[in-house]
Amino acid sequence: KKDNFQKFQENIGMVPQNIFLFDDTILNNISLKQISKLVDLKRVEKILEICDLTFFIKSLPDGLNTRIGEKGVNLSGGQQQKLGIARCIYSNKDLFIFDEATNSMDAISESKIINNIMEYDSNKTIILISHNYSTFKNFDHIIFFENGKINEIGTYEYLIKNNLKFKNLANEEK
Repeated sequence: KKDNFQKFQENIGMVPQNIFLFDDTILNNISLKQISKLVDLKRVEKILEICDLTFFIKSLPDGLNTRIGEKGVNLSGGQQQKLGIARCIYSNKDLFIFDEATNSMDAISESKIINNIMEYDSNKTIILISHNYSTFKNFDHIIFFENGKINEIGTYEYLIKNNLKFKNLANEEK
């Protein structure tokens, strides 16, 4: 049982609200300092596209080799979170848990990145904890909590039609 639990844990990628970043390069923060010969740069480039970081990285004089400072001090909160998500995707786990991992991004960026991840690998399971209800539109199942308890479970459309509280929080006018 212990081995099964450990194998299960090894397949989980977690992105918390506050991302821990090393005082190192962008590339090393994504690849977690793998030996540079082992880092798949084509995959990193694809992940940068998924996380809406390509333009930003290209704008930096040293690109992926740019040092980000202690705790990512040289990056905005949204850029830090995008790097954390890039790291999670690069880790290639089967289950991604995003715990308010996009709260420093605007709704458009958040939605774009989540949709990009879903398109990139539809075999991944994503657990997303967010207060931006529109991000859930393409999820198979939504568990809507209220006061720490499950209020309702369903698709986005189902919850909009059948749960007034969810509909109001999602700002849907249907």
